Amino acid sequence: MIKLKKGDTVFLSQIGNNGFFYPTEKTETLVEDVDADTPAWLGGGKDMQPALIPIKSIRVLDETSRKIPVWVSKKNKGI
Repeated sequence: MIKLKKGDTVFLSQIGNNGFFYPTEKTETLVEDVDADTPAWLGGGKDMQPALIPIKSIRVLDETSRKIPVWVSKKNKGI
């Protein structure tokens, strides 16, 4: 688990080879603090870590509890 703060930038995911998620250059800003699960995925290189966040943490009008995969910078989180 990783703690992400309101205002943090996250990188959205895209589905790539064999159905795996990879980071894109598209970003969103968190609108609330999040305790995010961190799946053991590869694909973010040495600089990015995967995280699962509630979609409502980046989209204010979405009230679903559905989670989406995003990527966070390891250097900004001290990982």
